[in-house]
Amino acid sequence: MKGPWLRNSQANVLTAAMMTTALLVWPIPANTSVYSPNPILESVERVQSLPGAAEVPTETAPAPSETTLGQPQSGKLPVQPEIQLASAPAFQAIAPRIPAPRTMPEPSRPQREPLLPNLFGTVAVATSQTPANWVDHVSMSAHTFEACLETDSSCGGDAASWRRTATNLADGPLRQRLARANAFVNNQIRFRSDVAATGQRDSWISPDQLFRTATGDCEDYALAKYWLLSAAGVPEEDMFVMVVADLIARADHAYLAVRVGEDFVLLDSRTDMILSPEAVDDIVPLITIGASGAYLHGRPA
Repeated sequence: MKGPWLRNSQANVLTAAMMTTALLVWPIPANTSVYSPNPILESVERVQSLPGAAEVPTETAPAPSETTLGQPQSGKLPVQPEIQLASAPAFQAIAPRIPAPRTMPEPSRPQREPLLPNLFGTVAVATSQTPANWVDHVSMSAHTFEACLETDSSCGGDAASWRRTATNLADGPLRQRLARANAFVNNQIRFRSDVAATGQRDSWISPDQLFRTATGDCEDYALAKYWLLSAAGVPEEDMFVMVVADLIARADHAYLAVRVGEDFVLLDSRTDMILSPEAVDDIVPLITIGASGAYLHGRPA
């Protein structure tokens, strides 16, 4: 009869023998890895197993050493198979999100303050009382003039030379552009009074009349320069047709006043020179017309 200690020893030996046999005969998977299962790698393997499928190169993750679990001996972090074998869409799905750079809005350009034609020692005061709708005539005729340059057949005359001049005046320093426009109009138009042309004391020319007749008085010269410079890109709010009383000539006259920086210059039908208002004597402004309206002139208190 065996004692209890002998029976326990035999049971322990039998248990150990059974565990050793199980370890020796149990099949061990060939791709055992410390990494989690890779669905992309499994899909590639399934595709490769199909008849006629092209071979897709794959890489398996390095096996970890016994002393550094999950880290190769080179000291570099293991390359995850999910990222290494992923296609472009899958990589974008698991790649870290990088926020798009913020675009700063462009600063708005400061608007220029309007400059009133306070010339010859006077103050320009806005008025709604203008003869013969002169304000509408100045602004609307500028658009008609540009339309004539585009389709000169509808306006007749020598519109082609005006078109070439407007194109040539589009570039360059402003004072040079003004000088060229002043000289061109002074040589293109022949003086003819309104009484001789129309029988009226005041009759402002239209663009088609300008192209057909190429004649006019001082207001028509100023209008033609206004239209030509507007077509060449000079802002309409920077130009004014100024009717004055010339005390020396004892007659009314007209200039085109054009803003240059923070001052004005005068374009005169009697000279090709660009005039400064300070250089012109014995002038009394009567009325000034521009795209922004009409102005009367008074002396400051």
